[in-house]
Amino acid sequence: MGHGKLNGVFVAFGIIDRKLRTSVAYADMAKAMWEDLQKRYGVASAPKIYQLKAKLAKCRQGGMTVVEFYSKLRGIWSEPDNHIKIPTCRCKGCECNVSSKIMETYNVEKSYQFLRGLNDDLYSHIRGQILAVEPLPSLEKIFNIISQDEQHKRLMVGRDDRSENATAYAVNHAGKHKGLSDRATCKHC
Repeated sequence: MGHGKLNGVFVAFGIIDRKLRTSVAYADMAKAMWEDLQKRYGVASAPKIYQLKAKLAKCRQGGMTVVEFYSKLRGIWSEPDNHIKIPTCRCKGCECNVSSKIMETYNVEKSYQFLRGLNDDLYSHIRGQILAVEPLPSLEKIFNIISQDEQHKRLMVGRDDRSENATAYAVNHAGKHKGLSDRATCKHC
């Protein structure tokens, strides 16, 4: 038997949620049982889709790293994918390529959601640079750019901390040795 999740009901390797057992106990074949469950619970739920869209609209990076924020978004994005079926062209000899255009639009929307949720204090400048690019880079490219920017900022903060410590040491060290010759301290600074 296969496995899957239908509107929160889990079915895997012969294990069925207790709430469903009596309704499928007499199915002749696993395929028939799965098709029955799909018809009953595989229907898109407007309240669930609304809830997921609201969750996406509120999703912000806050104190998360870029990787944590991106992973959280990907998790939320995967939920509507189970409920919203993107239409595909089924005509033979199609030249309009509408399916790929719909997917492209869907992916661009994900890029905007990612950029919109980033911490304004840290990423407003780089976000502006990305949004100025025509066409907008792919979500994966945007993630890489933002991740590299985050790493660069961490390195710079670490470097600034080391230079502050070195300056504090130099000031303390110079103060302890005032009795030394004039060459021991800098008169310029």
